[in-house]
Amino acid sequence: VGVSKNIGFGAAVSYNAVNNTVSAHVDSSSIDTTGSLSLAAESASLIETITVGVAGGKSLGLSGSVSLNSITNTAYIDNNADIEASDVSLSASDTSTVKVIAGSVAVASSAAIGAAVAINDVDNTITARVEGATNMASDGALTLAATSDAAISSITVGGSGASSFALGGSVSLNEIANTVEATITGAATVNAGAVSLAASDTSTIEAIAGGVAVSSSASFGAAVATNDIDNTITARVDSATLAADGVLSIAATSEATISSITVGGSGAGTLALGGSVSLNDIANTVEASI
Repeated sequence: VGVSKNIGFGAAVSYNAVNNTVSAHVDSSSIDTTGSLSLAAESASLIETITVGVAGGKSLGLSGSVSLNSITNTAYIDNNADIEASDVSLSASDTSTVKVIAGSVAVASSAAIGAAVAINDVDNTITARVEGATNMASDGALTLAATSDAAISSITVGGSGASSFALGGSVSLNEIANTVEATITGAATVNAGAVSLAASDTSTIEAIAGGVAVSSSASFGAAVATNDIDNTITARVDSATLAADGVLSIAATSEATISSITVGGSGAGTLALGGSVSLNDIANTVEASI
């Protein structure tokens, strides 16, 4: 918050980062059990932040807020071992969530500028895999499951009011770029009943951006939002020996969703300009292969 008799300046900056490594693995070991073997790596990262900049001045008011959020999370299961069990289950899952509110307000007798910026990025690797196992034998089912449910919710609003000139704007930049894999690779030898490999993604981005400016003379209000989902979802058997007595299922699925609202408004006695731009892109790579 900034208040001055002549010039007021207010700014708010928030930076939050979560860097996780979540692992459940069997590596270079021998396991022989008549029961089931289950390995699970789960992560549920959460960022919630509110940043607000407020300024007031007689001549000039300036305010701004920036919110930078990044989650880098690796959940993997790595097996390079001799395993004999009735049923074998490997699962890796992540539910990263980012919730952001960024706002700015500027008021002045002459000129006022208010801007809000939110930059949100989710970049995770979620892997369930059998790789380089000299022997994996299961009388029952072998299940590999990798799931991602990343979500970004962002609200950015910039407002200003002045007698001569007012500029209000907001920028919301949101991206989800996850790698989700369920694989059997690396010269692994697997003998099992039913075999299931499943990689799934349900990423969601919800963004609201608004810019409002009011002035007796001239005002400009603008809002810009870019939302990108660029995930790689893979279920694959490659360079491995696999014998399944039952059903073999390999599935990779994606249900990505983007919801965006951008509003730019202005009011003035002489000149008023308002505009909004929303750029949304879903460019996932989904692969299920042998």
